[in-house]
Amino acid sequence: MKRIAMLTCLSLVLCAGDSPPAATFLILKTGEPGAEPEKAGPLLKEWSAHLSPRIGVPQEGVITSDPASAVELAKKHHPAWGIVTPSFFLDHEQDLALRPLLETRRGGQAAERYSVVVKKGATWTGGEVATQLSAEASYLGKVVFAGKEVRLRAEKNLADAVYAMVEGDDGAPSAVLLDRASRNFFEEDELTWPKVDVAWESEDLPSDLVVGFGEALPKDAEAMLRKALIGMTDDDEGKRICRNLQTEGFGEVNVALWERARKAYAGVPR
Repeated sequence: MKRIAMLTCLSLVLCAGDSPPAATFLILKTGEPGAEPEKAGPLLKEWSAHLSPRIGVPQEGVITSDPASAVELAKKHHPAWGIVTPSFFLDHEQDLALRPLLETRRGGQAAERYSVVVKKGATWTGGEVATQLSAEASYLGKVVFAGKEVRLRAEKNLADAVYAMVEGDDGAPSAVLLDRASRNFFEEDELTWPKVDVAWESEDLPSDLVVGFGEALPKDAEAMLRKALIGMTDDDEGKRICRNLQTEGFGEVNVALWERARKAYAGVPR
């Protein structure tokens, strides 16, 4: 009987020392073909394994390319934190209790900037433009294009759209909208970039946000998350994961840009 009692006590001690439940994080990359569980699953597992010991709480990631699906995932999984687009943050700041923690550094810059590219020699002053961000049409119209008259043409693959445009394929778009990271990608293509012109550029705009969902993440874990994300570029593994996430790291929120974007989204005149 004593042996049984001792084993029972040992079992209780071991159970008390079990790992805490995993904290879910949510990633929204609107329009990105690779931002689906089947394709991004290995990356999410790798990032979870990288972050978990640094935060002190096991991490599990979910990902989507569709803002509406992101809302459903948030309701289903109750994430503690996530990475979302500016449009999603402005649309759901209240109902999902989103709190800005950090920003991504896509293209290595502290701000996002959009470009409209056209075939070499062509012009663009408005009208149709192909984009992967058609699901965020309101943000594009009010903030990115700042009221400029545009017609969004939904595209699943920006590379195919740009290649078709420069080759003059039937049905190809006449203009394509690129964010900073996409433009960097094409600028490195020595065969394609010389065949396009940059017809228009936006002003500096907010980058994707790292957000907390309410108070789901304890304060000490939140502080460790911030430290872990900012420190992602301190080692080769972190740098590689960042590249696969299409960012060159994480930094503090640019409050001035966010206030300007918030006012533009609300229709407040400058």
